[in-house]
Amino acid sequence: MLSLMKPTGSLDPFALMDDFRRSFWADPLSRRFAAPDGPRVAAREHESGLQLRIDVPGLSSEDVKVEAEGDQLTISGERSIAAPEGYRELRRERGTYRFARRLRLGRELDAERIEARFEEGVLTINIPRRVELAPRQIPIQVG
Repeated sequence: MLSLMKPTGSLDPFALMDDFRRSFWADPLSRRFAAPDGPRVAAREHESGLQLRIDVPGLSSEDVKVEAEGDQLTISGERSIAAPEGYRELRRERGTYRFARRLRLGRELDAERIEARFEEGVLTINIPRRVELAPRQIPIQVG
């Protein structure tokens, strides 16, 4: 029904060591903090379809994008931290945050009718089942 594809980003240990080495000598105000796995997805199935709940604290609805193409659902987002106009940044312990999760939808789910809602840092995506694939009672004719 739903399969999680490998998140974007590399989990190569040598690449992680190289990133650490570079960040050690970098200016602390220019460091980037990225979550290689992205936010965690909670999937719940119900009779009319599937519901995904994704925690994205610190992001607004404008920072998150949900796209459906074919049998893939892509959830991506980015938070960039910039000092407001008129302020000078003295220290930054929060960095930019970028993620992309790709989910493969089963053929019984209707990608055309997906609905997404963002509320208090939680993105809720409802994916209904295809009407033509929903279980139905077939009447029996007599005679």
